[in-house]
Amino acid sequence: MSSLSSEDAVVVSCLRQLGLNLYESKAYLALVSKGQISAKELGQITTIPQSRTYDVLSSLKDKGLALITPSSNKVYAPAEPNNILSALYGQKKKEIQAEMIRVQEQTEQRLEVLQNVYSQAKEQLAAATTNHMKVTNQPVFVIEGNQNIERTMLNLIDKAQREFLRITRPPDSNRSMLDPFYFLPGMMAEHLDRAFERGVQIRTLSLVYEIPSLVGFGSRNEEGSERKYLEKEEEIPEKFILVDRHSALLNLRDPVSKTFGSVGLILESLPTCAILREHFESMWKKAETLDKVTKRMKEQVEDVIAILREAKYSRLEISIYKTLARNGAQSLESLAKSMGRQRYSSNDVLLAAQRLMNKRILLQNDWLKAVMAENPFKVKLLLLSKSS
Repeated sequence: MSSLSSEDAVVVSCLRQLGLNLYESKAYLALVSKGQISAKELGQITTIPQSRTYDVLSSLKDKGLALITPSSNKVYAPAEPNNILSALYGQKKKEIQAEMIRVQEQTEQRLEVLQNVYSQAKEQLAAATTNHMKVTNQPVFVIEGNQNIERTMLNLIDKAQREFLRITRPPDSNRSMLDPFYFLPGMMAEHLDRAFERGVQIRTLSLVYEIPSLVGFGSRNEEGSERKYLEKEEEIPEKFILVDRHSALLNLRDPVSKTFGSVGLILESLPTCAILREHFESMWKKAETLDKVTKRMKEQVEDVIAILREAKYSRLEISIYKTLARNGAQSLESLAKSMGRQRYSSNDVLLAAQRLMNKRILLQNDWLKAVMAENPFKVKLLLLSKSS
């Protein structure tokens, strides 16, 4: 590949028009053609200067086009062309559509060109893809960034033939609910629906304390998915996804900050996945169904309401907690509207909700732009500790 063939030149040209620079285009083509290469090998088989190979491969990794082994001797492999081309195409399309307001005719022409480039690149890279992309037992790769993790999840869901197992828990911070290991965006839910339609068994393990605070969001039952719940937080120390007993995607903790970060570890290993699946099945046997958990949660909500009355909380404050605990998270505007039917003013509702949030009886999530009832088990302990 030191000198490009006519076919390779077409691919490089297409990739550049999709947003990559010349070196990134050549490097990605080399990855697809060879399967796995080091920075040194990249300089040997392309015209990319040896002094630039590491930077170019790092750039591809940051953009989600390349995966890297976690060993000291870094080896890079390509992300699957279909997913990457689709992402590049989508990103470039958005940029072009933004210009449509100013130059409508020019934009339409460029979109037509982009479609042709996308089709050519997809066809050419599909032909260039080597058997290295289809090996059953690949090395372990680190994936960084929510979008790259989501793309990997979509790929795993689409590949699933028999089962899709998922262990999840809320992020440590309530402000970072946009966690692909926990919160399923609409696109991902659609892929799960299609997996269910083709006969894939979908099971999810979660923590009890998610209910009812996040009803309708992270803790909802996806269509066609079996879901069970565990009581103790230590029973789910980490999150992972397991597909067809041979593919796994694990969430990693940041060893410095001790918090959940947007980092994943993907591996293809029958022995390792067998251990993960055994762990999942042992937890599944101990877990409870939603009906059983919900019954206990309702009882706890009633206990909290009784404690709130005894502690002389206002009728409005009690009504707000009861509404959110039973109906799940909702926006402050929606809450004020529903409470308005009980003849409370919007201002009074917002002030009462803020007081409850200050006391950690309610929680607010900035990304969802919603307010939710704290888990009643936690509220009960909080109120009892204050009264003692």
